[in-house]
Amino acid sequence: MNQENADIEQTFDEYIDGVLPFDERKAFEKRLEEEPSLKQAFDLFKKSRNALFELGLSNSSNQIKEKVVQSIHKKSGGRFFGKKTFGEKIPIGWIVVLILFVLVLLALTFNKSEFGGL
Repeated sequence: MNQENADIEQTFDEYIDGVLPFDERKAFEKRLEEEPSLKQAFDLFKKSRNALFELGLSNSSNQIKEKVVQSIHKKSGGRFFGKKTFGEKIPIGWIVVLILFVLVLLALTFNKSEFGGL
C-alpha cells in the first residue's frame, strides 16, 4: 500500500469516527460528490469496516493486528514469537569462523611454545 492510499484510508476512518476537522470534513464530502471512484472506494471501506465489526473485531487496525498476533502465538504454541536461541540470533557462519579463528590461535600458540608443537 502506498502512502496516498494509507492517507485516504485514514481520512475514511476519521470521517466515519467523526474526528475529522470541520474544514477537512466539508472538503472530503465535496470530493466524494465529485469523484465517483472515491465514493465507490469509501462505500467499500464502510462495508468492510462494518463486516469486521460484526465479526467481533473493532474498527481499529491496531486491535485487528493484536488479534492476529495473538492467534498466531496461540496456534504456534509460542514458537513463532518465542525467544530465539543463540544460534538463531547470530548466523552459524559467524560462529564457525570464530571457532576456526580460535583454533588457529591455539595452534600458533602451541607451535611456538618451548614444550614443542602439536
